[in-house]
Amino acid sequence: LPFFVLCTEIRTRHIYIYGFNCAQLSMYICLFCFLFQVSIMENLLIAYVDSLEKCSKFPEETAVEAPCTLLWLYYYLALHFDYLNNVDSALMYVNKGIEHTPTLVELYMVKARIYKHAGNMLEAAHWIEEAQSLDTADRYINSKCAKYMLQAGRIEDGIFMCSKFIREGLSSVESFSEMQYMWFEIECARAYRKAGQYGESLKKCHEVERHFSDIIDDQYDFHNYCIRRVTICSYIQLLRLEDCLREHRFFFRAAKCALKVYLSIYDSPSDSGTGIDNAAQNGASSRELRKLHRKQKKQAAKAEQQRLNKVKSNIKSKQDGIADDCKRQSQISAEKLASTSQPLEDALVFLRPLIQLNCTYPQAYFLGFEVYYRKNKPLLMLLCIKRAERIDPDNAQLHVCKVKYLKYLQDNQSSIDVVHEVTGEVFPERDAVLDLSDYNAQYLQAHHNSIRHRLAVAEVMYFLNREKQAEAVEVAIKVENSMQDVTWKVCRKVLHRLSNRALFGVVDPTIIENYKIACRKRFPHAAAFFDQSSLSSTLLANHVSSSSDHDNTSDVNDVVEGLYDLSLP
Repeated sequence: LPFFVLCTEIRTRHIYIYGFNCAQLSMYICLFCFLFQVSIMENLLIAYVDSLEKCSKFPEETAVEAPCTLLWLYYYLALHFDYLNNVDSALMYVNKGIEHTPTLVELYMVKARIYKHAGNMLEAAHWIEEAQSLDTADRYINSKCAKYMLQAGRIEDGIFMCSKFIREGLSSVESFSEMQYMWFEIECARAYRKAGQYGESLKKCHEVERHFSDIIDDQYDFHNYCIRRVTICSYIQLLRLEDCLREHRFFFRAAKCALKVYLSIYDSPSDSGTGIDNAAQNGASSRELRKLHRKQKKQAAKAEQQRLNKVKSNIKSKQDGIADDCKRQSQISAEKLASTSQPLEDALVFLRPLIQLNCTYPQAYFLGFEVYYRKNKPLLMLLCIKRAERIDPDNAQLHVCKVKYLKYLQDNQSSIDVVHEVTGEVFPERDAVLDLSDYNAQYLQAHHNSIRHRLAVAEVMYFLNREKQAEAVEVAIKVENSMQDVTWKVCRKVLHRLSNRALFGVVDPTIIENYKIACRKRFPHAAAFFDQSSLSSTLLANHVSSSSDHDNTSDVNDVVEGLYDLSLP
């Protein structure tokens, strides 16, 4: 009998008791698809916890349970409330579990996950570091800890944590490239991009792209072997894999990061060398900008010193394979990548494989549209729109791309007759759109309960008429409980877009601050809606600090500033 058929409390009571006695927590995952089962399960589990805390027995049972039964109930309830986005209840039960058994690694990992889902990566990195300190030999925990550190902006800490995977005396970053740790390189690229270090971010993205090129080149090493061993079927499977290799999610993630960086460099070429995020400048005062400049200079000097140390260590290396790899590594210069004079052409290295392979990620086509929009390629813009519409026709960003494309056609009616003819065949709704403002208003009326779609409407409203900034901002910042996608990530996206002058111009700082206050009340644990002083006090109160075993940032404010930059995706 399937477990989800047991829909009554009487039938499920004994099943739950059996599951928690045996610590078989995964058997309850299927129940979250049914709301009535979730409520039954929650009420039963809370009753079990109350009974076990009072008399160490389940309700209506005579046998005394082992202490670990209550522990796993705490553990499961923390996961349960985390899944339901009830952060306070999840933290309450995981803290009870830690008080019950302070040495259980899984509890600290769950607490880190709760803070991550709540939007506080500094706290998440702290608690995953606590878990790692309890089991330093576990590679899974070490890699998870490194990932959380990178997402929290603690790049040097993350690199140091991953350096435990390699032998002593070898350069960690070059060894990661040789072993093709693509997840690590992608996380580093994201962290560098959000910190404004575009050159280092592009360097990591190109390293990932080079891994895929190496895999394709390696197929020729198997040609004679497969013919000699008569393993033709396996060889054909290998060839077919090479044809669609760049459909892998790792390549898409690296390409997505690289395309965002190249678009930022093209839109703000003066900021590519300094590594200062444009969105951060828009909302920063002159004093904050001076601090940011000093911080970037300090980071650049530190990175240069690290580069020199790596060169010295590579010279001393006696392994030919490592030396050859370091030589290839030196060919990728972060400074040259960040100071490129043709960022759109360089972006095609990542964009073309995604489009040629008909990837299933709509974000790839949205980024492709932005690249071709800046290159004045209307047919390729139309191609990206149609493929994205085939994958996700209700995506909010698709509306922005459509309006931009229609506006482009209106502004260039006389010069691209062939494009108009092709557009009429594959984009028939173009003829039905007589006025783009009315089309945008109809779209708002159809999607007024979605924050993502309202944000897209607001962007289009300002794009069509710069004088409607106040109305566009009002549409974007409206948040009600009846809306569909009221999450801290979506609200953070709204905050980031409001800080971007290219999308909404110079927005009144009072409006942005009021929006932050409203979001703080709704999401009290999300760090994106707090200022740096509040984050600093929270960080000191919770004793979050970097590892003391190696040289790293000693100033808490530097860590907070890094997280503050990371709050803008």
